[in-house]
Amino acid sequence: MGLIEEVIGLIEEVLNTLKDEFSTKGAKMVEKINIRMDLQGDMANYFILLKKRKGIKNNTELVRILIVQEYDRLMGRQIA
Repeated sequence: MGLIEEVIGLIEEVLNTLKDEFSTKGAKMVEKINIRMDLQGDMANYFILLKKRKGIKNNTELVRILIVQEYDRLMGRQIA
Protein backbone atom coordinates (compact mmCIF):
# COMPACT_ATOMS: atom_id res chain seq x y z
CA MET A 1 0.00 0.00 0.00
CA GLY A 2 1.40 3.37 -1.01
CA LEU A 3 1.54 6.53 1.03
CA ILE A 4 -1.44 8.11 -0.74
CA GLU A 5 -3.58 5.06 -0.01
CA GLU A 6 -2.47 5.14 3.63
CA VAL A 7 -3.30 8.85 3.93
CA ILE A 8 -6.68 8.30 2.26
CA GLY A 9 -7.32 5.39 4.62
CA LEU A 10 -6.57 7.58 7.63
CA ILE A 11 -8.74 10.37 6.24
CA GLU A 12 -11.57 7.87 5.73
CA GLU A 13 -11.29 6.68 9.32
CA VAL A 14 -11.33 10.24 10.64
CA LEU A 15 -14.24 11.24 8.42
CA ASN A 16 -16.25 8.18 9.42
CA THR A 17 -15.64 9.03 13.06
CA LEU A 18 -16.58 12.66 12.45
CA LYS A 19 -19.69 11.61 10.56
CA ASP A 20 -20.80 9.58 13.56
CA GLU A 21 -19.92 12.34 16.01
CA PHE A 22 -21.54 15.17 14.03
CA SER A 23 -24.68 13.19 13.44
CA THR A 24 -25.34 13.49 17.17
CA LYS A 25 -26.68 16.74 18.55
CA GLY A 26 -24.19 19.07 20.22
CA ALA A 27 -21.03 17.72 18.56
CA LYS A 28 -18.00 19.98 18.86
CA MET A 29 -15.85 20.95 15.86
CA VAL A 30 -12.08 20.58 15.97
CA GLU A 31 -10.52 24.03 15.73
CA LYS A 32 -7.16 23.26 14.14
CA ILE A 33 -5.12 20.35 12.81
CA ASN A 34 -1.49 20.72 11.75
CA ILE A 35 -0.22 18.45 8.98
CA ARG A 36 3.44 18.15 8.02
CA MET A 37 4.68 15.55 5.57
CA ASP A 38 7.56 14.99 3.19
CA LEU A 39 6.85 13.23 -0.08
CA GLN A 40 9.59 11.50 -2.02
CA GLY A 41 9.88 9.51 -5.22
CA ASP A 42 6.59 8.39 -6.76
CA MET A 43 4.49 10.12 -4.10
CA ALA A 44 6.18 13.46 -4.84
CA ASN A 45 5.64 12.91 -8.56
CA TYR A 46 1.97 12.02 -8.05
CA PHE A 47 1.48 15.13 -5.95
CA ILE A 48 3.09 17.36 -8.57
CA LEU A 49 0.99 15.76 -11.31
CA LEU A 50 -2.22 16.36 -9.31
CA LYS A 51 -1.23 20.00 -8.75
CA LYS A 52 -0.64 20.51 -12.47
CA ARG A 53 -3.85 18.73 -13.52
CA LYS A 54 -5.91 20.79 -11.08
CA GLY A 55 -4.07 24.03 -11.89
CA ILE A 56 -3.03 24.59 -8.27
CA LYS A 57 0.19 26.31 -7.25
CA ASN A 58 -0.02 25.94 -3.47
CA ASN A 59 0.66 22.55 -1.82
CA THR A 60 -1.68 23.28 1.07
CA GLU A 61 -4.54 24.11 -1.25
CA LEU A 62 -4.19 20.76 -3.02
CA VAL A 63 -4.34 18.93 0.32
CA ARG A 64 -7.49 20.90 1.24
CA ILE A 65 -9.13 20.09 -2.09
CA LEU A 66 -8.29 16.38 -1.81
CA ILE A 67 -9.71 16.24 1.72
CA VAL A 68 -12.95 17.95 0.64
CA GLN A 69 -13.29 15.67 -2.39
CA GLU A 70 -12.78 12.56 -0.26
CA TYR A 71 -15.21 13.86 2.36
CA ASP A 72 -17.83 14.52 -0.31
CA ARG A 73 -17.28 11.03 -1.76
CA LEU A 74 -17.67 9.38 1.65
CA MET A 75 -20.74 11.41 2.52
CA GLY A 76 -22.35 10.60 -0.84
CA ARG A 77 -22.30 14.18 -2.06
CA GLN A 78 -22.13 15.01 -5.74
CA ILE A 79 -18.69 16.30 -6.73
CA ALA A 80 -18.77 19.06 -9.33
